[in-house]
Amino acid sequence: MNELHNKIYKVFKSGNGYARTKDILNAGIYNIYLDKLLEDGKIEKIKRGLYRWVGMSETSYQGIVDVSKAIPGGIICLLSALSFYNLTTAKPMEVSIAVGKKRKVVKPDYPPTKIYYFMDTIFVAGALEQRIGNNTVLMYDKEK
Repeated sequence: MNELHNKIYKVFKSGNGYARTKDILNAGIYNIYLDKLLEDGKIEKIKRGLYRWVGMSETSYQGIVDVSKAIPGGIICLLSALSFYNLTTAKPMEVSIAVGKKRKVVKPDYPPTKIYYFMDTIFVAGALEQRIGNNTVLMYDKEK
């Protein structure tokens, strides 16, 4: 299991601490081993098909990174963005993320997430890429 464990770890490391089930399968590893790692607490399930290695590349804004990985193309907004920019003393109870109005999105299992649906013209205005640890996250600028 140790050699297999290292092989799975390398898959997660290449994805900055994240891996999808298809990444594991493409590496020639059966997904049953993911269940064992979940039981042992080595990985966390973000949503169906997306996992994060516990302790790898963690930041103080881990929830924001998890949600942006779970909902690619979504833009972190409202209280979550304000908290990132240190413009509020409130700690968000959930991660707020905006998506296009016509897009269908599956909420991640964790962390708690609030999805806002914006019209396309409003959705793209003010979006920036922010670096959080080794990951790039889409987030609205301070003004928005």
